[in-house]
Amino acid sequence: MQEKWNLLCNVFILLQAEISLNK
Repeated sequence: MQEKWNLLCNVFILLQAEISLNK
């Protein structure tokens, strides 16, 4: 269960990083 949350957090961080780079 915790591993799934970790993966979700990583995806979210990556998404935010991509958005920041695009701006």
